[in-house]
Amino acid sequence: MKKIIGFILGAVVALNLSISVANGCKVQALHMLANESEGGETIIVDGYAVARDLRNDFPNFFNILSTFSVPFREFDEENETYTNEPIIRLNTNNEIAGFRYSNQLMQMVDPQKKNVELFYEAYHELCKRINSQNYESKFRLEAGHILLVSSHRILHGRNEFNSNGKRHLQDAYYEMDNVVNNFILYKNKSLRG
Repeated sequence: MKKIIGFILGAVVALNLSISVANGCKVQALHMLANESEGGETIIVDGYAVARDLRNDFPNFFNILSTFSVPFREFDEENETYTNEPIIRLNTNNEIAGFRYSNQLMQMVDPQKKNVELFYEAYHELCKRINSQNYESKFRLEAGHILLVSSHRILHGRNEFNSNGKRHLQDAYYEMDNVVNNFILYKNKSLRG
């Protein structure tokens, strides 16, 4: 049976979900229904901010991370998803359009693949930045709070928590296109009065 890391007591490093799906640009809603336990502060990291700074500081690292495909796989007895994509996805204007990061889902890279050494140098620098407090925001989700994250932009994790009180976190997923569409409809409706 698949072990869901969000339900373990220990700390969960910042990562993004749904990255083993090729076109899964999803929004994740994390709804804290109850939180009487100690600890467990949420950690979020803006992957786009990390990537933009990397582009400015180390253009060669940014280039390899946006062109070198990496295998990501998630599986259990009933499901399996797999994709082979760069960590940083660019759109046709060369702007950052997606960011994939999860040590749990990233699979072994072929050691004979061209530019693998440069990839791992760049990946090491990327990991240092993601785990740097310079990019982290921390806060506590209280009962009733909902955190919405773009799964291919925002990495999220949390600090360790004690099981000395009730804690119930419910998650749901939405397609990004649906969120954008509803935002446009809401905006147009509010402009009409």
